[in-house]
Amino acid sequence: MLNYVAMLFVDFLVYGPWRDPTGYGFPHSVVFPDYARLENFLGHSSYVGFPAATAVAAVLYGLLQKTTLGFEMRVMGQNIEAARYAGIRLGRTLLTGSLIAGGLAGIGGLVIVSGIIGRLRPRASPGYGYTAIIIAFLSGLNPWLALPASVFFGGLLVAGDVIQSTLNLPFAAVQIFQATIFLMIILGEFFKRYSISWTSLTSFKE
Repeated sequence: MLNYVAMLFVDFLVYGPWRDPTGYGFPHSVVFPDYARLENFLGHSSYVGFPAATAVAAVLYGLLQKTTLGFEMRVMGQNIEAARYAGIRLGRTLLTGSLIAGGLAGIGGLVIVSGIIGRLRPRASPGYGYTAIIIAFLSGLNPWLALPASVFFGGLLVAGDVIQSTLNLPFAAVQIFQATIFLMIILGEFFKRYSISWTSLTSFKE
């Protein structure tokens, strides 16, 4: 859970040495120069995220399906005891997967900060990492299926502003909808793995 350490470190920077001296005391850095902005792809920064996500999905799919490391990750994720019995080095595999996941999260943060916001500020992410957990479950841990699931949830987050202005509903309605989807996924996984069987009392008497 080093994300909290990272957030506090960013707070230290934007409230301290990296604060914009012309920002009227607001906690944010200076505007990034043009060479540090992701605005060179099709002329607008908003186009950067989806091609980058598509490339990452292709690399991850190849890694998980075509390499020994990906096989070890899949086995470890499905059954850690089976992975230990098969001789997979759990510590190395876990550390490698964590480094890859952390690096991809950093790329996502780069797209948001350098491509959309254009400067460093506190809490640049309103919880995208936790939304990504729901997307991973919804896509069944398939990198290709994660793309349409991400687009769906991205549209859902943007629609929160429209809901507030047109239907006079709080933004929490979107969060409730996300939580409902997450609960339905968990229930579906539960009923897929387990079944309910009814046994009559006579069988116990016999």
